[in-house]
Amino acid sequence: MAKNTIDRIKREVCLVKIVEQAGVALKKQGQDMIGRCPFHQEETPSFHVTPEKRLWHCFGCGKGGSVIDFVMEMKGWDIQQTVESLSECPKTQQSKQITEKETSMSDSLDTSGKPFTPESLTEEVEFRKALRSVIHYYHQTLLETPSALAYLQGRGLNHPEMLDAFQIGYSNRTLSKITPANERGKKNRIREFLKHRGILKERGSEHFDSYLTFPIYKTDGVLGEIYGRRVHSKDGCPDHLYLPGPHQGIFNFNAIGLDQPLILCESVIDALTFWVQGFRHVTASFGVNGFTDELREYCQRQGVKRIDLAYDNDEAGNNAANKLAPELMESGFEVFRLLLPKGKDVNQFALAVPDPKTAFQELMAQRQAYQPSVVHGKTSRSSSLAGDSLAGKSALQWRGQDAETTYGNRSYRLRGLEKISALDHLKIQIRVTLNQAFFMDTLDLVSNRQRQNFIKEAAKELECEESVIKRDIGKLLLEVETFAEQTLSRKETADKKAAVTSMSEEEQTEALNFLKDLNLLDQLFKDFETIGIVGEETNKLVGYLASVSRKLDDPLAVLIQSSSSAGKTTLMDGVLALTPPEEYQRWTTITEQALYYAEETQLAHKVLAISEEEGTEKADYALKNLISDKFLKIATTIKDPSSGEFKMQEKRVEGPSAMLVTTTAAEINEELLNRFIRLTVEESREQTALIHQKQRHSKTLEGLKAKKAKENVKKKHHNAQRLLRPLTIVNPYESQLTFMTDYLRNRRDNAKYLSLIEAVTFLHQYQRPLKQVEIEGRGIEYIEVTPEDIAVANRLASEVFGRCLDELAPQTRRLLELLDEMVQEIMNADGLDQGEILFTRRHIRERLLWSDTQLQIHLKRLETLEYLHCHQGGRGQSFLYELLWSGEGKDGSKFILKLADPSTLQKTEPL
Repeated sequence: MAKNTIDRIKREVCLVKIVEQAGVALKKQGQDMIGRCPFHQEETPSFHVTPEKRLWHCFGCGKGGSVIDFVMEMKGWDIQQTVESLSECPKTQQSKQITEKETSMSDSLDTSGKPFTPESLTEEVEFRKALRSVIHYYHQTLLETPSALAYLQGRGLNHPEMLDAFQIGYSNRTLSKITPANERGKKNRIREFLKHRGILKERGSEHFDSYLTFPIYKTDGVLGEIYGRRVHSKDGCPDHLYLPGPHQGIFNFNAIGLDQPLILCESVIDALTFWVQGFRHVTASFGVNGFTDELREYCQRQGVKRIDLAYDNDEAGNNAANKLAPELMESGFEVFRLLLPKGKDVNQFALAVPDPKTAFQELMAQRQAYQPSVVHGKTSRSSSLAGDSLAGKSALQWRGQDAETTYGNRSYRLRGLEKISALDHLKIQIRVTLNQAFFMDTLDLVSNRQRQNFIKEAAKELECEESVIKRDIGKLLLEVETFAEQTLSRKETADKKAAVTSMSEEEQTEALNFLKDLNLLDQLFKDFETIGIVGEETNKLVGYLASVSRKLDDPLAVLIQSSSSAGKTTLMDGVLALTPPEEYQRWTTITEQALYYAEETQLAHKVLAISEEEGTEKADYALKNLISDKFLKIATTIKDPSSGEFKMQEKRVEGPSAMLVTTTAAEINEELLNRFIRLTVEESREQTALIHQKQRHSKTLEGLKAKKAKENVKKKHHNAQRLLRPLTIVNPYESQLTFMTDYLRNRRDNAKYLSLIEAVTFLHQYQRPLKQVEIEGRGIEYIEVTPEDIAVANRLASEVFGRCLDELAPQTRRLLELLDEMVQEIMNADGLDQGEILFTRRHIRERLLWSDTQLQIHLKRLETLEYLHCHQGGRGQSFLYELLWSGEGKDGSKFILKLADPSTLQKTEPL
């Protein structure tokens, strides 16, 4: 065994990952990570891993060594088996990506980088390395394919270590192009081997073309199988694909053993769903009828005592579980069934609940043991219905579309649950039976009056106490509310997932081309004009950046302030038109505590669009907390339906959320205002002329034809934003950035400025190199800010943050500038001094064509802040105004932000 191979494995294979995959839970303690030793029984953790030195040691039993020693001790293998197995593990740092132009298959087979010859290596080793190279190449292809990554993200499979840990890949038709071709009339051995193995078809095309690939290894580390999952459904192409021939290998075999219960799923996707939530002792069979003797025998050798079946809760899954359970029990395993909701698989269930990890823990707690009478088909009523119950601790059991439950000697049947479309209308049919008597009625459980009528009539018909029925109805109300919340949440998640996965390849290409366009911002402005939003480039770009920033940890909040009819709502509508509909919530009014009662993740990473800030006056406190704290939390009192006693209940709503709010108000709560970037709609005559021109054009034949173009533009942006991944943004220039410090509010404005830079970088993520770093054993993907991103942010900040620093509202500032122009004209025409010129409100109204209501509001503010002096006339006389302002700061010098020049920035390299 070559020493350099052993040294490379010790250096490159992550010891922490191998230990955790073996089922040891590690916690950080100083420079080490500690856990319970897998080689002897102990209550106090004495097993230490030192990542920096790549060594482990147990102070209890005295064993220790490198990653090779750990695997040899765990598996009972010799060093050759161990080295071959660990050679398949991903490196700690991501390998240099293989490109089609730079690397051929024959060049990438040997880890030393030197091409090998058949004379220097045995055929077996040669072919093993060929398979390893295929897996590595597919893995690199996945990292460069946004649509495939988006599919995994849409399935909730976004753990930062998952892609490397399982070497997940994607086939995009390029493998055959880099595979060595035939030479001098002789068939290339590697190419023929890949055909024989089923990776290439006879004509050279790829077996897994357009499929995600999940390699599955045998316990000796040799590739046994590849599972393929099609990213985009296509007629005539199966969604699931394997290599030709019998199934070999065991998914995630390193995590099986140590006397830990094993979770068995139908599919690799379901198993990975458990894995990303921290349930590492999980594996998968090859479909409903794909449990192999190889897996059974390996579980027996590894000392597995209990198997938890997590098969789909549908006819095929239930039949397969009932068939497999007795076979496993005869092999000496305890067998339990995890009770998924009816018709759902593991992945669907995880996507439908707010907290999958907690939901899985509840599934474990509610698991049901198989009994001989159950597994041989003599299923009792309770066991058969349990598989159809709601996830968690629901008492409802299902027969088709009907739900049933029993409280004491009273049986309830509920119909119409599947028709519930909103939480404020829970209209269903309830039948209650007691002995031979029954009562049935249709009612909306939300309505207190209807509940009281039902309680009274049911108690009378069943000849029992009203208090008994009242407690029952209280329990049913909670059950139905839970069911409705889960159903609506699943529907929303499914709609979002469908939107991502239903993109055609042409649509993905179009969206990706937009994101990679070096003139992306110019194209964005053209697209805004196509959908009818003219001018206002700064406002449009800031609004769009706020929308996409919803996926970041510090999203932007934007307030659009203008006079009535100026077009603030039109601007917001334009931004929302380019935002995927599943990614924003739009309201006109929010009550004081409405946000606190949203579903836990309903607001997380969404855009909250509110027409008219006045409609949020009572919710200002909630909005401030959601922006600053990134979550809402409230403690309320509720009445226990069973005991009638009051108790405290805590409710938490997760953020963060991006915000778009419009307002006509000149006075806004200062605490709320300084958390927003304030935009003001252009109210000039030139802008009005542009809007009129666009309105007239919409009525022409060309305008009618442009409607189709509008829909195409919207769809392109919806798809583009769905392809944006929530990556970490790193700013290597942060130490050189500057911001004015004159005002106390600059503390918050600087944070908004940094978030603005991040949003610009985030939008350009497909034009920035994707980098990786490992922090405390976890791989993190990130992109870096560029000076060009800072230049764009500076241009926007110089305009929008100056408005935030102004003590005058934008409309008030505009009036002051117009009054100054008017006074200057009179001074030049009549030769008067400024103090000699007095004017009335009527004079202003006739000259500026402003409404009297507008003038009263803004003149009063100018007077209060001493920009105007009011000379009050006698009885029946008009007010006379004198302009006191001499144009100080008119050139914007008062609000210069003192930002760093991007052209002078020097990149700071990480230590």
